[in-house]
Amino acid sequence: MSQTPPVSTDSQLLNQSKPEYFSAQDLESIPDLQSVEESSTPANPRRWLGLFFLVMVFGSGLTVWNLIKSSESQPALSNAQTPPPRPVTVTRLQTGTPVEKLQLIGQVEASEQATIRSQVDGTVQEVLVKVGDRITPGTTVAILDNTDQQLALREAEARLAGELSRLAELQAGTRSEILSQRQAQLRSAQTREQEARDYLRRTQELAPKLVAQRQAELQAAIAREQEARSNLIPTQELAPKRIAQRQAELQSAVAREQEAQDNLERISSLVESGVQSQRILVEAQSAVDRAVAERLAASAALTAMENETQQDLISAQANIDTAVGERLEAEAVLATVETENQRNIAAAQAALDAAIEEKLRVEAELAEAQAGPRPEEIAAQQSLVKAAEAAVNQARVNLQRTEIKSPSAGVVRSRAVNGSDYVERSDPILTLVSEEQVDIFLEVPESLSGAVSVGLPVNLTARALEGWTQTSRIDAVVPATDTTSRRQLVRVSLENPPVGLLPGMAIQADLEVPVEMTGNSDSFVVPRDALVRRGNEWLLFTVADNKVQSVTVEVLADLGEEMAIANEQLQANQTIVLKGGDGLQNGSVISVTSHQSPVTSY
Repeated sequence: MSQTPPVSTDSQLLNQSKPEYFSAQDLESIPDLQSVEESSTPANPRRWLGLFFLVMVFGSGLTVWNLIKSSESQPALSNAQTPPPRPVTVTRLQTGTPVEKLQLIGQVEASEQATIRSQVDGTVQEVLVKVGDRITPGTTVAILDNTDQQLALREAEARLAGELSRLAELQAGTRSEILSQRQAQLRSAQTREQEARDYLRRTQELAPKLVAQRQAELQAAIAREQEARSNLIPTQELAPKRIAQRQAELQSAVAREQEAQDNLERISSLVESGVQSQRILVEAQSAVDRAVAERLAASAALTAMENETQQDLISAQANIDTAVGERLEAEAVLATVETENQRNIAAAQAALDAAIEEKLRVEAELAEAQAGPRPEEIAAQQSLVKAAEAAVNQARVNLQRTEIKSPSAGVVRSRAVNGSDYVERSDPILTLVSEEQVDIFLEVPESLSGAVSVGLPVNLTARALEGWTQTSRIDAVVPATDTTSRRQLVRVSLENPPVGLLPGMAIQADLEVPVEMTGNSDSFVVPRDALVRRGNEWLLFTVADNKVQSVTVEVLADLGEEMAIANEQLQANQTIVLKGGDGLQNGSVISVTSHQSPVTSY
């Protein structure tokens, strides 16, 4: 940067140039305002205006001349006077690790919290503690109704007695009355087996006879069907001949009727002409009547023949249908008999098999009774006895568990039940918290989640405990962030916390997080007061021989009260201006008023 000479103040310039601004001649050339005022009269306003204009012109010229003289004399005055040294506070750059100071908030939670739960089902008779009570291990906190547990214990004891009695019987061996009973059962089973065999034999013998009888009935039905079909054939063959004969008789009668009609017409003509007598006409009419009667009789005979033939055919077909129905019925009866025979034989065989199985089972029981209990049976019964004893012990434990006791010491934080409430296994009764240690969970922004590690010191305070402060270290970092707040939790454990620090209270913590400045070996951390901003540049003033040299630095990170900077000209243990840098230029002389602790670098 170019060096700029110091500029004197305006008051010094005015005082030094005052004799040059107003000489004696100049003062004499200025009109006497008082005389002008005395010579002026109110009656001539134009004269006043002219005088005012003259004064304004003279004042403007005097001001311009004063500025010209001031610019000519300024270099001489600057060279003639040197500004005094500027008082500053300095410090030294030293290597170290930059840290970012964070203020975190969190919450106190009990490090050890136990929920006492019911181990059995039942109705709460009484809760013996209240919220805030301090209890010791083994203290009874609640009592449940134990009626069901007492009944279960009696049932288990009764079952144990039965199993012990059975074990004693096995160890004593089989009694004579048991042997007699098994022998009687064997004889009965043998009798049932013989009866089943006889029934199977009779069923097998009867089945062919029933089938033969039904087959004979079927053959008879088939014969009747054939006979009916054979009777239908002559009827079908004779019917057309008989009908044709009657039709021929009808045609002959029609022909005779026509011949009689023709003869009647001829005779009628002859009678009218007088050739024939009236008697001949009457005879001709009688012949016509007889021919008509014969035709009607022939027609009636034909109709009767057709009807009769139709009835004969219907009757013959009915006989066939009846015979077919009887044959089908006989076939169905035969199939039913065969199915029933098979079913009866199968049932008889099954009954025989069951009887044989029953006999074998009774024989095995008799043989077992005669041989006495085996060691395996005694061992199995002993296992049942042990299971029954375990059930008794479990029933006693369940009875004892109706008195709910605290397994550890602590303070009652909450109660989940009251008297007359019904609880099931694993339902909560109350919650205990430990007073000996608490955990503090602090929220860290996700942008710093990778920089916070176990062992970093934190300074803790609480608004609820005025004046309390304690320094501790981070014990654990939760490897997850909250989906809502986007913050990561860290845990700080406090042993023997101060009185009044309770779970749920808010906590404030000051945390210094190391800042990694990778990729730049010439970086330093300086207080914000050591930097001077001019335009778009940040300046740091180094000190040598009571003079300063400005260094343009690159700001790497804003750490709050401190800033991380970089410049290859900076070195460790180099003296810099800490306070008083405003207004300094390259080469400015300074006066060191104080030294402060060194500024660390990275």
